[in-house]
Amino acid sequence: GGMGGMGGMGPGQMLPEGTALSGMVKSFDPIKGYGFIIVQSFPQDVYFKADGDQIVKGCQVTFTLKYSKDGKPQGENVSLPPQAGDTLAGKVKRYNPQKGFGFLMVDGQAQDFYFQKKDMPPEFQDQFLDGAEVQFVVRLTSDGKPQAQDIMVLAMPDQVGEKRSAGEFESLENAAKRQRIEPSGGGGGFNMSGAGFMQESFMQVSPAGGSAGAGGRHTGQVKSYNQMKGFGFIVAPTVQGDVWFRSMGLPEDLQQLGGGLPGIQVSFDLMFAADGKPQGANLQIAA
Repeated sequence: GGMGGMGGMGPGQMLPEGTALSGMVKSFDPIKGYGFIIVQSFPQDVYFKADGDQIVKGCQVTFTLKYSKDGKPQGENVSLPPQAGDTLAGKVKRYNPQKGFGFLMVDGQAQDFYFQKKDMPPEFQDQFLDGAEVQFVVRLTSDGKPQAQDIMVLAMPDQVGEKRSAGEFESLENAAKRQRIEPSGGGGGFNMSGAGFMQESFMQVSPAGGSAGAGGRHTGQVKSYNQMKGFGFIVAPTVQGDVWFRSMGLPEDLQQLGGGLPGIQVSFDLMFAADGKPQGANLQIAA
């Protein structure tokens, strides 16, 4: 009666590959490294492979659906659902400022994390964020769906590109990282170097400046400026990390310099973003 079993597969087969599902582990053999998951409303158990001692019979897991060559359902990226309060790092999959919500994706997690506009730091709420690197805290809805809150932006999508194309990596370690990644011909490579670099520069921000708000008046040199995107970076000896500034905050004499800005000495008021990144406001040409 093998064929009869096939007939019962109808409804399950309707789910496309790549669907994020959750279910309960029916059995798992840690020595052989495989097991089966029971999924509600799915006609048969889902086979999966996993290594790791966290997965045990009876636990809830999330996974991505895939089909074997002979049409049998399989689970990929099988992982324990994130717990409330976990801090995860991921990327913005898509964000719509007009509608006021978006989704984050995390490596190794089958499902995306929903977030609301108010969970983003205020200065990023109306920006194009698809592809931005973020860190966030997990919260669970009453029915156990994970959502993101307390989001910190580690790297903006255009900064990741900008940092790389400018090729300005001070430390040798970063230069080495760049060379390792360069031969892959760009592609997905640049995200990696951007992510690593941004994360490092993010980590170096001194805790003192973290949430102190304003940090007084400083003087530094414009390191790079992107007229198209309307922002740039200043290097100041008194501030750790590059100081981000917007062209909108520039006085007219500086705006007219445009592409001639890099190398100019400027003074600025130091501010800190919600994620601790230094930003410059009220720029003026330094006397």
